[in-house]
Amino acid sequence: MRKMFLLFAFSLCTKMLFANTFYNVIDYGAKGDGQKVNTKFIQKAIDECAAGGGGTVYFPAGKFISGTIFLKSNITLYIDAGCELMGSTDLADYPATIPALRSYTDLYTERSLIYAEKLDHIAIIGQGKINGQGNKFSTKVQPFKVRPYLIRMIECTNIRLKDITLQNPAMWTQHYLACENLFIDNIQVDSWNYNVNNDGIDIDGCDKVQITNSQFKAEDDAIVFKSSLLRPCKNITITNCVISSLCNAIKSGTESVGDFENITISNCIILNTRYAGIALESIDGANIKDVTINNIVMRNVSTPIFIRLGSRMRPYIAGAKKLEIGSIDNINISNILVTGAGGFTKDMLSPMYLSHNAYANELPIGSSILGIPGHAIKNVTIKDITIDFKGGGKKMPNKVPENDTIYPDYDHFGDFPSYAFYSRHVDGLKFENIKVTYRSADTRPALWLDDVSNATIKGLNAQYEKETDALIVADRSKKIVVEDCNYFTPLKALVSFKNNSTQGALQNNMLTKDSKLYIKDNSILKGSVILY
Repeated sequence: MRKMFLLFAFSLCTKMLFANTFYNVIDYGAKGDGQKVNTKFIQKAIDECAAGGGGTVYFPAGKFISGTIFLKSNITLYIDAGCELMGSTDLADYPATIPALRSYTDLYTERSLIYAEKLDHIAIIGQGKINGQGNKFSTKVQPFKVRPYLIRMIECTNIRLKDITLQNPAMWTQHYLACENLFIDNIQVDSWNYNVNNDGIDIDGCDKVQITNSQFKAEDDAIVFKSSLLRPCKNITITNCVISSLCNAIKSGTESVGDFENITISNCIILNTRYAGIALESIDGANIKDVTINNIVMRNVSTPIFIRLGSRMRPYIAGAKKLEIGSIDNINISNILVTGAGGFTKDMLSPMYLSHNAYANELPIGSSILGIPGHAIKNVTIKDITIDFKGGGKKMPNKVPENDTIYPDYDHFGDFPSYAFYSRHVDGLKFENIKVTYRSADTRPALWLDDVSNATIKGLNAQYEKETDALIVADRSKKIVVEDCNYFTPLKALVSFKNNSTQGALQNNMLTKDSKLYIKDNSILKGSVILY
């Protein structure tokens, strides 16, 4: 009897505790009929939950339509399996909300379905869906502000998203601005075929961010680091994600005022991505440093790796002081397997995208590392990489424009004179154990170094044609070491030194007797190349 009494008492206490922290939106008048606009009922549940010290606002199975929901501290939204929280299609249900913190994104948005500012301990969890019904809004790129974000959080701390599905946004899916301690696990993001500018997630000037075990299928950039204000984006971990994008899969920029630092990306799969699989960009003054990318598999991306330092120098707010040109330093990329680089095709585009954009066959553009004159990218290591390229390129002169002030997509420079990697204005570059092949004959070199210093190329295994003059071109470059490259079929030359390149060293390379270790033009002085 005593045991039964204790069990009853425990059960009763549990129910009482649960009742004090659990707020079902239906109890506040919400209806999941897919017709009624429930904004005021949902907000009432949130407000009462907050007034009671916090807890869980619960959405049971059903379709709950709402306008802007304002979160409060210590609140968890629980979207249960079978539930769909749906954004209203009436813009009037999304009041303009201007945050205290100013940033360049003020130009993009002032409306969102779920909004949080200066809050602590907030969460969105559950196996249900949040559907912005973004396809019901104008699909014109401009004006941005008539298309609400799905989620926007500003200056919040201790944020958690888990198990939820986010889909059909009218603009960016989720934007976290100047937030700290953001944990995202096992979410599904689908913004592929609904509207335009539909980024999957934007991490903007945030500190301590983890994104794990999630899937992103985005019409625009999928996972984006931004710094649209003078605040660094730092201490970020991304792992175990599957990503597709009609723009870039994982990217820093283009808003790049504050720095990007201490970023690690690992164990991800990138599929069917129209632009770059990995894009690291600083064009407004940001310093990018200490980035590690490891264990990535890519299939059908237009270009695997795009690293760009530029000088657009766009101010983040009107009247802001112009910054100095930024920097990129200490980038380590390893264990990358790419199949079908340059293999993104028209049939991979969404019907919505094709209805608003012309599509042209992409140039056979390889990966690139591009600094600007007087501002070299520093200390980049590319190691243990296997890339299968589309190929089809022809020998061409090095006439790649600088274009340092324009928007920095990988294809804004025309074609490159090399099929695998084109590197320019780089100090401290290491390629180690690189295997590159192509599907259609390509007579360009595999690697082209233009104004590069302190570079080591070790263990290059590159496909080539008999018309290819050399596998590696050192152009206006110095202190270039090429070692442990072995070719047992005739090769015209391993390295071509051009345009006053100097201090080249070749060691431990094995070629057939019909091949040359290097060739040089008339600008190369005697003794500029040393053989070991």
